Formats: sequence, structure tokens, C-alpha cells
Amino acid sequence: MQGGTAPTVLLFRPDSRLPGGVANYFSVVLERFGPGVTIDSFLIGRRPGFLGTKLLYPLQFFFDCLRLALLLARRRFDIIHLNPSLNLPAFMRDLCFMVVISAFSRAQLLIFFRGWEEDFYRSLSSNRVSRFLLRWFCRQGDRILVLGSSIRDDLINLGIDAERIEITHTTFDGSLLRTVPPEAKKAGPFTFLFMSRFIKQKGIAELLEASRILKDRKVEFRLVLAGSGPFEATAHKIIDTLDLRDTVETPGYLKGGAKGETLVAADAFVFPTYHGEGCPNCLLEAMGASMPVISTRVGGIPDIVNPPAGGILLDSTEPEAIADAMEMLVGDREYCARVGEDNYKVAWSRYEAGAVAKYLETLYLAMARRD
Repeated sequence: MQGGTAPTVLLFRPDSRLPGGVANYFSVVLERFGPGVTIDSFLIGRRPGFLGTKLLYPLQFFFDCLRLALLLARRRFDIIHLNPSLNLPAFMRDLCFMVVISAFSRAQLLIFFRGWEEDFYRSLSSNRVSRFLLRWFCRQGDRILVLGSSIRDDLINLGIDAERIEITHTTFDGSLLRTVPPEAKKAGPFTFLFMSRFIKQKGIAELLEASRILKDRKVEFRLVLAGSGPFEATAHKIIDTLDLRDTVETPGYLKGGAKGETLVAADAFVFPTYHGEGCPNCLLEAMGASMPVISTRVGGIPDIVNPPAGGILLDSTEPEAIADAMEMLVGDREYCARVGEDNYKVAWSRYEAGAVAKYLETLYLAMARRD
């Protein structure tokens, strides 16, 4: 970085037109950046268009690697910011990018692990060759951001210097909630909200079975199951099989004002995931909308929800355990109101996109000064 000039950052990120936590994160955070940092985006992953199809993605990836090599050969960046996830396809992709970066750039490198599948980490670390590759990948990072203390511990056990590792979080777009009118909070039965990508490991089937248990217990409630994804058709079949059409609402994938209204109208957020989560954006959105949370001890979730503050963390995703937690919240609205107010204060001071943009900008500037 030249004295007095803004540092330049090459930011790896998915296409913002596609759904996903990383894409949403940068869509809202980049809008809040000031002029102190210059950011160039390098789009990766599948994207709309001919080469974005699953069949042709390997060709798209080859062109991405070539495009990266040419870019780094002709331009100098102060910082390169990678956003890997620890699962097989993402790790293989980002390992290739890292080889290109190490060959063509001497920039400061920021690695921000956005997802961390514990089983995949164990399989990598149990094999000498794959453990070496993972350690090499991580040691390229001048700073490493993770979304939970358990991930930090895994990296330290791998042999990564603890001083390079920092626990951080994702974000939510506060503008979604600022524009929601007060009347969005509707009267009626206690409303639970699930809002995430529909995949099996998010605990959707278990949540629906828990809803059937609550219904059998004569508990008055409703569940809004918002989102889309490969498990969507199966979820609708389960709803029909368990006779939950009068209890469960499925509005599909929500965004903009509809998403904000749905968040504000709910009384509690339920997210019984056993997926390889980092710090799920949906939990931060729920906290920003003054909701208590029911979730699990996966990834970075225990670092943002610390019972009894924040809500309830399940030790099991068995439907009976989920139903018990839901019934407890329905029966204690005073607790829900108190926890919701605390979550609101924490979320808006730490997790809202404006606060996160300031955090990242400060981090970039500190790294650039070390260059």
C-alpha cells in the first residue's frame, strides 16, 4: 500500500444474484463500506448463464483459475480475501485457487472460513496427505477468521498459530427490518419461524414431526416454514402425511419487504440444524427481529446463543426434544419478550451490516499496514 492511498482488496465471492449466506453477506456489507478501502470482486462458483449449469461448471472453474492467474500477473493487490467452506467440493476448488495465488501474488491473505463440516475435517486430518494439504492451505493465511470457538480449536490442533486466528460472525441486513410497519406484529397463536435453505440437514423433517407432537398435545401455535431448496418437495409430503396443513404455512423463498414482515411477525425462531454451519445469517436476522431462538450446538451457534440468554440450544434433534423446547416458549411469553429484547440489542450493536462493514474495513487497513 502506498502511503495515504486506500488499500486494494481482491474479494472472492459468489454471484449476488444467487441465494446463499456468503452472497447475502457481501451484498449487504459492501454497500456500507466507506472510501477507505478499494474492493474488487472476483466472482467464483456457479452463476447464471450457459457455463453456470452443473454439467459445464468444471469448464467454468477452469476459466476462473485462468482468469485469476492473468489478473494477478498484471495487477498488484494489497490484500486477497478468500471465503472457503470446509467441505469436499469447496475445499478442492479453493485449494486450486490457493495454488494460483501462491504462484502469482505476494499480497496479504485473509482466509474467512464460512462453513465447517466437522466430519469432513476429521477425515482430512486423519490422513497424512490431506492433513498436509489442509495445513498448507491454512498456513498461507496471514489472518484467519472463523465462525466459532470449536473451529478455532480444530485449527490450533492442526498446528496453525493461534495468534493468526480470530473468531468473528456473519451479518444481517437491518434495512429489511427498519421498513416494516408496526402492524406487522399480528395477534393470534404463538408463531414459530423457520427460514433457511431447504436441505435435509437443517432439521426440517424433525421440526415437522415435533409440530405433530405439539398438535397432539393440544398446544396452540403455528409454524411458518420459509425457504426453498432440494428438500422442499419432501417437506410438503411430510406436511400432508402428518396432517399439518392447518398449522404449517409454506410461503417459499422470501426476500425484501416480505422477508422483513415475516421476521417481525414471528414470536420465536426454530432452527434444529445438524448441517455444517458456521454462524447462520438466519439466526442473526431472527435476533435482530427481537426473537428468542431454538437451535443446536453446531458450528458457531453456541458463540452467539448462550442459554438462557438468547434462547434454547438443543442437545438432541429428536422431535420430542424440539417439541419440548417449543412448548416451553409457548408457555412463557414473559421469557420470550425478555430474551427477544436482549437479542435485539446484541444483534443491532454487533451483527448489523453497518457494524460488520466497519469491522472488516478496520481489519483490512490493519493488514495493509503490515504489508
